[in-house]
Amino acid sequence: MAELTATSTGLETAAPSSDALSDKSPAAVSSSAPLGTLSSLSSWFMGNRDWVGEHGAARVPLYRTDKERETLTHMADLFAIIQCVERLESAWRANTISDADYERACGPLITRFRATRQLLADEVPSVISFAEEYRMSARAAVNRLQVGVPATVEHANGSERAHAEEVRRDNFTAAAIRATEAFLTVQDALELGERSVDALLPYLRDLLHVLSSRISTMFEATDGDALQKRERIVQWVRRLDGMRASDKITEEDKRQLSHDLQGLYEAFKRRVGELEM
Repeated sequence: MAELTATSTGLETAAPSSDALSDKSPAAVSSSAPLGTLSSLSSWFMGNRDWVGEHGAARVPLYRTDKERETLTHMADLFAIIQCVERLESAWRANTISDADYERACGPLITRFRATRQLLADEVPSVISFAEEYRMSARAAVNRLQVGVPATVEHANGSERAHAEEVRRDNFTAAAIRATEAFLTVQDALELGERSVDALLPYLRDLLHVLSSRISTMFEATDGDALQKRERIVQWVRRLDGMRASDKITEEDKRQLSHDLQGLYEAFKRRVGELEM
């Protein structure tokens, strides 16, 4: 097992022992991986995925073609990202890093995850299936990558009130317009009959990010109805993230999603009116 090393960031560990590396089963991949850079994690994954069977079977070649090698490289990158996000979430919950440092680190990791997932649309149906296949203990990372925004954004509350009020004073109108555009974009797509996951999911994530980060005062804890409606969109994001990019939601799902969006839009407009008073 890798041993945690106390640092200012709380994100570093010692490399796994030679005994740990000698067990090249899938379980060992997730339990003993070092927590260095993304590149070192990717290299470790590639080196340990080629393992000998329980009964002394011959070593299985890691890849036979350039395409297979490319796919495995992307899978190694995905593995590294998930591991890093898991450690980052743990450090943030333990309050060993600030909210600002957490957001600066989490945002790029989420972006890299999305880009890598697109390259593995056929091989990796969802982040959950990937974590289960390689026996990764990464529940926090799976949740964060499904939602697609940092925890500080998803759970925006009173701690961001001062910043939110500043946004409201300086550029509230522009932020409200941006949110309205995000609403209309996804609603128009649904009205035009769009049901593809790869088309709808980016729109929904963009909407959630705008509502949570740029105008978070609209969804403070005092407005339980708006919070519930926003949570429905979070659930849609999680559901679509578990589907293949080529999948399509049913007509019934499209109708329900449109209904949920309309409900959130009405709550949004009501909050805009209240905050502008």
